[in-house]
Amino acid sequence: MSDLRCTLACPAKINLALSVGPPDPSGLHPIASWMMPIALFDTLSVMRAVPYQGRGRLRFATDAPRPQPVDWPLERDLAYRAKESLRAATGAGWDADLEVAKRIPTGAGLGGGSSDAAGALWALTELLGLNRDADFLMPIARGLGSDVMFALHALAHGGGALVGGFGEVIDPVTSPDPMHLTLCMPEVHCGTAAVYQAFDTLQGGRPHAVATEQVRTLAHAGTVVSDQLFNDLADAACHAAPALDVARGVLRRLAQRPVHITGSGAAMFILANTAEEALALADDVHRATGMATLATRTLTAPPQTETTTTS
Repeated sequence: MSDLRCTLACPAKINLALSVGPPDPSGLHPIASWMMPIALFDTLSVMRAVPYQGRGRLRFATDAPRPQPVDWPLERDLAYRAKESLRAATGAGWDADLEVAKRIPTGAGLGGGSSDAAGALWALTELLGLNRDADFLMPIARGLGSDVMFALHALAHGGGALVGGFGEVIDPVTSPDPMHLTLCMPEVHCGTAAVYQAFDTLQGGRPHAVATEQVRTLAHAGTVVSDQLFNDLADAACHAAPALDVARGVLRRLAQRPVHITGSGAAMFILANTAEEALALADDVHRATGMATLATRTLTAPPQTETTTTS
């Protein structure tokens, strides 16, 4: 018996800018967002065993900054669903096991589940020798969730992108230098559906177009000005989870600089000038609040993928 294993790091993402439009008739919201992958990773291993062993595991890694219980079965995890979607698209003449060691907290707006799903697609195409053309993979990713398409871009090409439409429009943004940041992860869970519902309630039916050009201008300015970054979902996330608003206020007072909610929350980030400054701020926040914090950076290159054979 031989096992072919592919292991890769699946990065979290942050939204440096996020504009949200009104829902379409199906209830989906168009967006314009400047997204960047960051150096916080889940580790995904995909094994194509011969014969098939029917194994799999989903857990939080011991070094996760904010470990959580895994209270859902593997079959409901987005990475597993990605595998099943790829099997359906290729005729299901194969199967594989998945192991996910999570470090990216759930309900944080960091796209961990989406990154794992993209990682499953990427690793399986490596093991199976399948076509990685965007025309093949992107429709599968789109069926799994709007952030999966950007996560697939981050794995294939690295770096950030302007993301539009319902996640399917991806325009790479060149970022030659990493941005340093302090990532703060309060013990608050923000359900995406609840946040979007709160967003619609707060809008009160007022017309609001997607600010595509504003997001594009920020992404191509060459210099990131923290005061100019924005997230249309930030207030909605605080409305849906009032504890997040309290945590944001505490961070603002401690940091004395802008505090940004990413995605639909609840993770927040604070930009820093250097890695040392990001680390010092992370230490200060953790000591003062007990909140899980991490000094990290944006990624400008794809994560490494390792393929091994065991017998």
